[in-house]
Amino acid sequence: MAVIQLPEYIYTGMDSIGRVFDNNYKNLLLLTDTEVEKSSSVVSAFFQKAQKHSAKAEHVACNDPAEFFSLIQEKLVDETPEIVVALGDGKIIDCAMAVSSMSGIPY
Repeated sequence: MAVIQLPEYIYTGMDSIGRVFDNNYKNLLLLTDTEVEKSSSVVSAFFQKAQKHSAKAEHVACNDPAEFFSLIQEKLVDETPEIVVALGDGKIIDCAMAVSSMSGIPY
């Protein structure tokens, strides 16, 4: 497994989902596009890991950036997560960076 530190950590490869929970976060926001949600078991693995670590996890999946930000804003009104987790392509990572920059929540 590779780990890249920018100032953020980017985990890739086997058990990259599990590594997110090494930091004992208890409130996480998962961002994906709808393809990741439909075509892989990564989202369910994320929620299984969250449950195992007694962490609360919310999920936002969307393909349209404008709608994506609206959905994320709705989630942030209710509760502020400790971290934003992005699973997917560059579009999702860019959205996570923007959310992090505007809210101060690390990703």
